[in-house]
Amino acid sequence: MTHPLLIVIEETSQRRGKFSAHLLDGRKLLSSSRQPLLDAARVLLAQGIPPETPLAMQHKGSATIAMTSTVGEAAKLTVEEEPGGPRFRKWRPFPASRSVRTGDESDEGLVDSPQPLTVPQNAPVSQPAGAAHACRGSARTGDESDET
Repeated sequence: MTHPLLIVIEETSQRRGKFSAHLLDGRKLLSSSRQPLLDAARVLLAQGIPPETPLAMQHKGSATIAMTSTVGEAAKLTVEEEPGGPRFRKWRPFPASRSVRTGDESDEGLVDSPQPLTVPQNAPVSQPAGAAHACRGSARTGDESDET
């Protein structure tokens, strides 16, 4: 079994609820995101990491794996806030004609070092017992009508 790529997140000092994300080896993936696992998966996919590659995310300073997925499955999702709480929804890229960003959007794709990433064969991260490689965490999934 391939060990998951470990994404370490840390809340940014600029705004509560936004996180920077980097790989265990220190390579920065995102400077600011409200959904760091999902945005980091899109960055990794764009860098050529295979979609079936397992991912694990933890907060800096914690040994607890907060969420797991695969690069491909996480890259397909976004989180939308709804009256009943956050829900996973199908991700859709912003239109190419959009030229202005608001302060509440993720900096998806912001990578400090553009070198290609590779999947380590023996990453020093173990999968928690019983953890599945679907996008798992505290957000609820949306109803099936959103899936296409």
